[in-house]
Order: sequence, then structure tokens, then C-alpha cells
Amino acid sequence: MFFSSLMLFGVTTISSALGDGVPAGYEQVPFLQANGNCQIKTGITPACTDKVEMQFRPAAVNTVQTLWCSRTGSGATSAQFTAFLLNSAKVRFDRGDGGANVGQITSTGTLLATTNYLVAADYATLEGVVTNIADNTEAVRVTMASGTYTPGSELCLLASHTTDPDTGLGNYASYALYSFKLRDSGGNLRCDLVPARRTVDGVLGLYDAVRDTFLTNSQSGCFTTSGMTITPSDPEWGKALTIADNITIDAASGATWAG
Repeated sequence: MFFSSLMLFGVTTISSALGDGVPAGYEQVPFLQANGNCQIKTGITPACTDKVEMQFRPAAVNTVQTLWCSRTGSGATSAQFTAFLLNSAKVRFDRGDGGANVGQITSTGTLLATTNYLVAADYATLEGVVTNIADNTEAVRVTMASGTYTPGSELCLLASHTTDPDTGLGNYASYALYSFKLRDSGGNLRCDLVPARRTVDGVLGLYDAVRDTFLTNSQSGCFTTSGMTITPSDPEWGKALTIADNITIDAASGATWAG
């Protein structure tokens, strides 16, 4: 089932409305669940010294899913600034200039389904770390390939591409995305993406608090905000949220999104 907006079943408020991060005309939601073929084009070409921070929750860990992608080809000889959750439940960080300095480094550690993770990838220090948010333990740590180069394409989320964001798309994600940040080597935010709904038409996407821009799905799939249960260890627990899409609240066990 493909659609770009959702019917609203009413709004349930936990505490009070969340006003941080999005302006009037938008409503912040706790996550975006990718359903079908989804891709977010950030409009940014990263630098090989940038840093990524991303919170996500995989529904399954037995398929290849793109975390982020900027590259000039699918092989190890292309300029890459890319990360994948592999079908082995491992994480692969791709960093390289397509020449002498090439690296597609796969972790030894693995991830679990329906678990919230923070990915921190510093392309300057070459560290790629994935932390289990619930208990603050490292699930993955890798050292990426070295070298100075220019990533070859616009940075995109949720789908991989080859020479450009409109060519050779695949490895579509099925995880829930909570947030995505890109920083330069000095720690300055280049984008700060939070899940949001545009209130005029109900379209879901990522609002960039840095550039005051709303990014929507460029492909045929859709985003939803339903079908997940949160617990006190999850990122959104305890926040002041206004959440839509037929939500029921259970103070004892968490909030359940009724799909």
C-alpha cells in the first residue's frame, strides 16, 4: 500500500505538546517507520571529515538496509561515505577515495531486532560505534579506512544509490528512524533532522532545524508512525509529545502505537 500522507485518527497528548525543533505548521512525531521504498535526499554533499549521529530501531536484522549513502558507485573502488545494516546483523562502514585508500569495514559485533541504537560515525577519527540505548553498551566498534577525499554525491538516507541519488537505488530500509545529525569536523551542525508531520496535509518527513527545511520521501513508499511499543529505555520515553495516528497510552508498560 503506497501513499504519501496519512489519515489522522485524533491526537493524544502525553504531558504537553512538544514544541522543540519544529516551527508552526509542523508537528514533531517520535519516529518515522519506513514502509516500502523510501529515500530522503538531504541536499548535502558530506566531507570526508564529517560526523554522523543517528538513532534508529531495526524491525529486522536479516536484510541489507541503508543507514546513509553518499558514493559514486557500488564497488569498493568508488568514493564512499556510506553505512549499512547487513543481512548478517552486522554493520558496515564504507569510507574511501576509490583509489589507494579504500575501505568497506564490517563489524564483528551484531545488532538485535526491535532494539534502539545510537550510531556515531566520525569520518575524521575513523571511528564507527553503535551503542544500545537501553543499557548504554557498545554493540559495534570499527576503525574505518583512512585517506583524504571528497565523497561523490548527495547524502541520502534509507536507500543506497550508485553514481547519483536517482540511479541504482536499492537496499531500502525498514527500520524506525528517530533522528539524524551531520556535523562538520569542528562539531558544527550541518543538518539536524527530526521526524515531523506537516499539518496542512499530514505528510510525514524529516524537518531540518538547521536549514529550516522539510524533507519528504522521494520514492514510492510511505512513512508511518504506528505499530511500535515504547518502554522507559527508549529515546522518546518521558518526553512531552503530541503524537497522532490512533495511539493508546499505557502508563505502566509504555505507549503503544496501534497499527
